[in-house]
Amino acid sequence: MILALKNAVQAAMVLALSGTDGCGALYPESQKQNRAWLANPTPERRRQRMADFNNLLQRIQRAELLDAPVPKFVG
Repeated sequence: MILALKNAVQAAMVLALSGTDGCGALYPESQKQNRAWLANPTPERRRQRMADFNNLLQRIQRAELLDAPVPKFVG
């Protein structure tokens, strides 16, 4: 049950971070390589390496990486 919850949370983070080019949830080096490939597609595409859970969790907490406005909580 816990593993399924972790997988669901990770999937939600990947969807939120992916962006329009689909590279936002990848490790930085993989982002760079895949964005270069998208700019000039060839038959051979490098393997995409998705960032691990902890890395995604750190990124999802950075408002500038998300497209939506950040809600301001009054408390």
